[in-house]
Amino acid sequence: MLLSFPEVGLNITSPKVAIFPPSKQEIKEKGKATLVCLARDFYPDHIKLVWQVNDADMEDGVRTDEFSTWDNTSKSYSLTSRLRISTQEWFNSKNSFRCAVKFHLDEIQYEVIRGGDGCGITEESYMRSGNSTKLTYLVLLWKAMLYALLVSALVWRVKVSWLAGFCLSWQNQRFKDATGTLDAENASNEQRSTILSFLL
Repeated sequence: MLLSFPEVGLNITSPKVAIFPPSKQEIKEKGKATLVCLARDFYPDHIKLVWQVNDADMEDGVRTDEFSTWDNTSKSYSLTSRLRISTQEWFNSKNSFRCAVKFHLDEIQYEVIRGGDGCGITEESYMRSGNSTKLTYLVLLWKAMLYALLVSALVWRVKVSWLAGFCLSWQNQRFKDATGTLDAENASNEQRSTILSFLL
């Protein structure tokens, strides 16, 4: 990065470096973990941020601001870099995440955070949250299946009632046509019992 001096006469000031852990919301909702490295209050604008995982330089998942930000009040710069990793990598307590800051004349500063530190959520609580979500899904699925069965039973009973009525009407009509009389109550009752016992 090229040197730039927006203000003449300012002293060289080394950056203050901090790493911020991922948020609970990101871990729960997206299953990812984004670490943020902030270098601030430095001058001049001659700095490079490098992410290291277990002492090895990391490039995948790294996004660093293209330009430093000048603060006219403090007369200094700030620069932010982000490292996005999986929750498995973050919750592995054996992993160490380092933000290495190369400033001005090859002065190097480090800020280290251990896997799972500082975000207010543990691997156990994250797993419990996932299991709770699965349990909720299973309960909702079971309720949906039960509702579908009840609806199917009601539809079946309606169809049975309609079919029974249709059969009785048809049988009554045949009885009337055969006997020439409109009084078929006794025969209808007997036929109704026979048809319903067959259908049910």
